[in-house]
Amino acid sequence: MKRLTMNHVARANLRHNRKAYLSLATGIFLAVYLACTACLCIVGAMEASDAKMARKVGWADSVLTHNSSLTTGALRRTELFDEIGHVYVTSAVGDSGVFIGRYDETAERLLYRRCAQGRMPVKPGEIAAEQSALDRLGLEEKQIGDTVTWQLKPFGVVDDLYEEREFVLVGILTEQSNFFAEGIKTDMHGFTNQFPAILTHSDEPDCQYGTRCVHWVMTNRPGVSLTQIQQYEKLPLGSCMRVSRVSGTVSGIDQAFYELNARMSQIVIYVILGCALLLVNCVAIASAMESMLAQKTEDIGMMRAVGATQRQIRRLYSRDVWLLSLTALPVGTVLSCLTVWAFSVFAPQDMHFCPEPWLLIPVMVISILCVLISSRAPLRRSSRQLPMGVLRDTAALRKARKFRQRRAFKGPQLIASRQFRLHPMRQAGSACMAGLMLLCALLLGEILFAADWHLPGNTAAFTLETGYDLSIRHEPFVQNQRDHSGLSLNDMNQIRTLPMVSRTETVTRTQVILPLPDKIPAYFRSVELANPNPDPGYSESMSATVLSGTNGFYLTITDTATPADFIREYTYNVAVCEAQQMRLVQKVLGIRQPLVPVVVYAADLNHVDFKEVLKEGEVDLDALDAGREVLVSAPDFSVFMSPEGWFTQVRDVSDPRAQAVFINDYFRAGMELSMVQLFGKEPGNLFYNSSDEDFLAYYASVDRTDAAPRIGAVLNGAARLVNIFPNSLCIITTPKGAEALGLKTNGVEGVDIFLSAIPDAEAEAMLESKISRIGVRGGMESTNNLAVQREAQAYQKRLMLVFCGMVLLFFAVAVSMQVTNTARRIRADERMVGTLRAVGADEFALFSCYRLPAIISAAAGYVLAAAVYLLMYFLYPIGFPKYHLWLLAVALILAVMNASCVLFGVRRQLRRVLDKSIVENIREL
Repeated sequence: MKRLTMNHVARANLRHNRKAYLSLATGIFLAVYLACTACLCIVGAMEASDAKMARKVGWADSVLTHNSSLTTGALRRTELFDEIGHVYVTSAVGDSGVFIGRYDETAERLLYRRCAQGRMPVKPGEIAAEQSALDRLGLEEKQIGDTVTWQLKPFGVVDDLYEEREFVLVGILTEQSNFFAEGIKTDMHGFTNQFPAILTHSDEPDCQYGTRCVHWVMTNRPGVSLTQIQQYEKLPLGSCMRVSRVSGTVSGIDQAFYELNARMSQIVIYVILGCALLLVNCVAIASAMESMLAQKTEDIGMMRAVGATQRQIRRLYSRDVWLLSLTALPVGTVLSCLTVWAFSVFAPQDMHFCPEPWLLIPVMVISILCVLISSRAPLRRSSRQLPMGVLRDTAALRKARKFRQRRAFKGPQLIASRQFRLHPMRQAGSACMAGLMLLCALLLGEILFAADWHLPGNTAAFTLETGYDLSIRHEPFVQNQRDHSGLSLNDMNQIRTLPMVSRTETVTRTQVILPLPDKIPAYFRSVELANPNPDPGYSESMSATVLSGTNGFYLTITDTATPADFIREYTYNVAVCEAQQMRLVQKVLGIRQPLVPVVVYAADLNHVDFKEVLKEGEVDLDALDAGREVLVSAPDFSVFMSPEGWFTQVRDVSDPRAQAVFINDYFRAGMELSMVQLFGKEPGNLFYNSSDEDFLAYYASVDRTDAAPRIGAVLNGAARLVNIFPNSLCIITTPKGAEALGLKTNGVEGVDIFLSAIPDAEAEAMLESKISRIGVRGGMESTNNLAVQREAQAYQKRLMLVFCGMVLLFFAVAVSMQVTNTARRIRADERMVGTLRAVGADEFALFSCYRLPAIISAAAGYVLAAAVYLLMYFLYPIGFPKYHLWLLAVALILAVMNASCVLFGVRRQLRRVLDKSIVENIREL
């Protein structure tokens, strides 16, 4: 006879107890299937998002701008990068700001350069251009195959030396160069678009004069952040940019924390759903395992009686789980792959199928661990079975001392209460499931009330905005004059004549200087907040101020101030430099009072409702248009540093987290506001450490405008106007008012476009294309608010469907668990039921013996859910725009429904026993 092993015993158990193991096998299969599906969906969603952004900004992680002191070899020796590609900018088309260049093979692959029409150049004399570049050059009608002749201006040439070249247009590139323009600067005479929008072949000869501008595009090595790259001593400050494949932006700031939040918002549905389903399956596996082991009580007791140890019992019955897991593992994995593949076929834009071994193997291991952990608790309880436990209830004997005699004998109530006292933990799992169900119902209600289901009538369908700050990098008191203004009058007329456009509202932004009283109001002070958890790669502190475009520390710095008075020495150094600059501006203007720069917005205010933000005064549009009055937005707010180290500004001045409070104690309706504007080009050679003579010469060269309007109204926050930050100090007027005041601007920098009706998909795509092309000509970014709103609504619907599904699932599981546990007890108590029937107990009396646990489980679940919900309300008040505590009443109704369904199921289970005769109930089968 072959040697009998535990595997033989386990296989025999599986063969002879197929029905008992069916629910356990189902739970194990679902655990594997759901774990693999959830992980594949999460990775697939991230891959789809990356691919979507790659079509916009490519696959590069970092962009390093032109630096003659660096070489590719030096960059490789830093060991910070994996791949390095080169972008060559050879010339510009005249003074248009449109650049011509080429990529090497690595850069072309990393930046995902593709043609929307035609092909890439394959020989000298051919070009592929972005449509926006052709629009800026006035060549909107050019088609593939047409010839163009341009005067090229080489890079690095000071004199106006041009070289004429003729090219054949062979392809229309997808738009990309504009995404890299923001924040990336070269010394090509102030042009703002430094990445080539027109590509030539690699064999195309350079211009006879000048040099080439070289940018590097790189992929970072694993674990390398932008902060680590910027700390490399040979890289100039701010020369390296990070390409975000989450937001599709290029920035010199390492925003890993915000990108992580954005990532989580992309995958949160899959994470919530996967975790919820996996939790349900773990509970189901534990319940099925306990139910199966309950049928083996006598076998376990007999094995313990003949000398089996607890460890041997656990090993014996865990083999059943192992065999079921090994069977379910390949089946669940294959089906999960097929499921995600089907998702990727039906929604290729939102899901990619990525069945990589590095992903599937850990997921399978984790799913098996979940199965083993879920089955461990029932195995441990069963292995502790004593031999005598087969013959008598030892738990009841241990607790017999706690029973008290009662004068009034109410059998059903006593049986129910004492069963609950003997086995209180039997209802813990179902109570937790009921609590999760009720908590999901509460969150579902909050999501429903927070959802925005329509595009409000006062919201623009499309928005055009400038993607950069107008303040000067090294000089905060002079308004920067751009070489290329925003949208022209012709551009605005084209927008207004587009189909379905009902009206447009524009915003122009500029800057003025306000003289302050000698005693500076408290509203203009600045505070420096220490980061509670400083990260070596980030700033150790941040500055909070009401002022837009300046840190404001120079207003209160004195001759006796030292770096010790500030959290950071850098803040002190900047304050000293800007205080000196302010003194020089005072000297040039002949003003002794302290000066502060404030942003002025010239906006169309005919359709703006100021009721919600009006603090004092009246809004007189005629006075605004005439330049007699202006509006001042001076909101009251508080600031604090979050535990993550991020500066947070809230409008609630009574917020207990506030570390500083700003209350308007200066601006009042009716007061005369003295304003001075300095308007000029930004000097490329003026820095903080420049001499006083250089600053004085620069201030004397710019244009000066003086104005003294009256404050018509003070606002506690700006209204909903494009390009206006609602919580910052600013002055608001109209375009006519700005002109009447003599303020110089850079043209239209923000446009809200309203439609007469919601367009269909074809009309919306046409409008988006035309508006985007017009915006590119003015260096503006286009936002389709209709698409943004649809995406937000779709996300809200998906989130609601997930929570609704979770509520139904947890409801069904909670009911099933309680009914199954009670049914198992009823089968075990069949002889007791027969005895009670023999002495005259009716169905209601017998039902009362099993009613109490269901009611207690539902009540415990409600208390648990309400406690977590109230904890969120008090400790995390900004989780939702507004909490609705009356939802607790709805949750109570749902808890009553849960208990009612359980009681209905218990009554049906009891009737199965009552359908038998009393003799069949009593006799020992």
